[in-house]
Amino acid sequence: MSTDQYGYARLREEFLALTYEYCRSKARGPKDWVVGETAAGFARDQFDDVFDSDIEKLMLEVIFLVAAAGREPPDVRRSGISRAKILIQNVGATNLVGLLGEDDASELRYDLKILGLTSRE
Repeated sequence: MSTDQYGYARLREEFLALTYEYCRSKARGPKDWVVGETAAGFARDQFDDVFDSDIEKLMLEVIFLVAAAGREPPDVRRSGISRAKILIQNVGATNLVGLLGEDDASELRYDLKILGLTSRE
């Protein structure tokens, strides 16, 4: 794993911190939620064009899809699932440990399974 590459746990932590800050800003005042708006969508947007590697892009898509928990608009979910499937093909699901290390690879594999992106063993 490259030392300048995000690990799954680190990316998830930063992503979830952004969702919390977004919700905190909504709680501070009378800011109505817009239809289809999600804290996960906000956090996802903060990482646009940040990553070059397919593994980091895959981790971001998976974290977004799990954090959104099906509350995102259906077309946004379909797009995220589609991007994730392409990235899985590019990365190779069997190479995750080599790219991330055992702990991060295990967590990513689990989330891929709950999203239906890999087989449930």
